[in-house]
Parts: sequence; C-alpha cells; structure tokens
Amino acid sequence: FASGRSTALVLDSGATTTIAAPVHDGYVLQKSLNKHDIGGDTVIERLRAHVEKRLEKPIVPPYEVTVSVDSNMNRTYETVSYPHTHPRYATYARKLVLKDMKETICKVAENPAEIPRDEKVEYVLPDGKTLPFDDSRYQVSECLFTSTMEGPDPAAFKGIHHMVLDAINKADLDLRKELLSSIVVTGGNTLLPGFIDRLQRLSLIHI
Repeated sequence: FASGRSTALVLDSGATTTIAAPVHDGYVLQKSLNKHDIGGDTVIERLRAHVEKRLEKPIVPPYEVTVSVDSNMNRTYETVSYPHTHPRYATYARKLVLKDMKETICKVAENPAEIPRDEKVEYVLPDGKTLPFDDSRYQVSECLFTSTMEGPDPAAFKGIHHMVLDAINKADLDLRKELLSSIVVTGGNTLLPGFIDRLQRLSLIHI
C-alpha cells in the first residue's frame, strides 16, 4: 500500500533472508511465497573470505587502532592489542567493517559476462592500509544471482530472479501478468548499484 499498489510482487532481500511474495488486494498469497536463507550476510561472508585471502589475516577491527594527526595533518596509525576482548565482539566489529565495505564498493554486474576488468577502487581499512578492488567488487555479489547447488532439486536456490519468476508462476494464471508488471523491491541488497538493472535484464520485469 505504501507504494500505491494493492497487487504486486514484493521482493525483500535483507541480511539473512530473501523473500518473493505475491500480494493481491493487500493480502500475501502464502501458497506462492518463495523464501531462501540468502542475503546480505552471504555477500559479507564471501567478501570476508576474499579480503582475508588478500591480507593473509583477519581485518584489524577499529577498536584496536589509534590514530594521531601531526601539525601537517599527516595521520599515523598504531595497532593496540586487547587480548581479553570477547571473540564475539571482535567478530562483530570486523563484520561492521565488511558491511561498510560491501555498501561502499560492491556492485552487481548487469551482465556477468561483461564485468569491467579495468575498473579499480580502493577501500581504506581501519589500520590505514588501502585494499584495491577490481572485478572482485562484482564477483562477491554474484551469489545473489547464481545457483548454490547443482542438480534437479526444486528447492535449491537458483538466483533471486528465479525466485521472482517462480513466485509469479505459482500464483493464479489471471494474476501473473499484473504481478510481472508490478514489482516492488525492498531491503538493503536491492540498493547495491546494478541490482535492479540485473533483475530487469534476467526477469524481463517492470519495477
């Protein structure tokens, strides 16, 4: 209703879950709802593995870094160890850095076969080191649009675009055209640059 539509396909892709829910006259069609446990945390985990492989160690969390600035505005970074920090807090602090990294540099390629190879960006880590990214900024988000399993299992995740089309195809035949022409997207992952372009290209839908 907030979007001015009473009938639409709502795609909600959040931190842990992605849901494609057909809505008719304000009611969710439960039998057609499509849900998978994949979302922003999946992208963050892929990003973490990529970054730690590049650094050959975990990210230094912000609370372990002190920064001093001299009269010429030059910054000096110093790492301080806190051995009694609870491991869960350390994991949480690193995840916040990765979340910011995802939101800052990650993009979705409209066509994965044409990912720009010469497009380079840098991310400044909490300890002042810079980490360059090339096509890897696109690769880590591919998990949202590619299958996680092989085989004929109908419950296997095949990509968000397949979730949308499967949910629409489960709805009554006379609703499918209206659902296909009225897609509402929400959730943090849909804000990734290129997400909607990729979804439209693969699903031939109107958002």
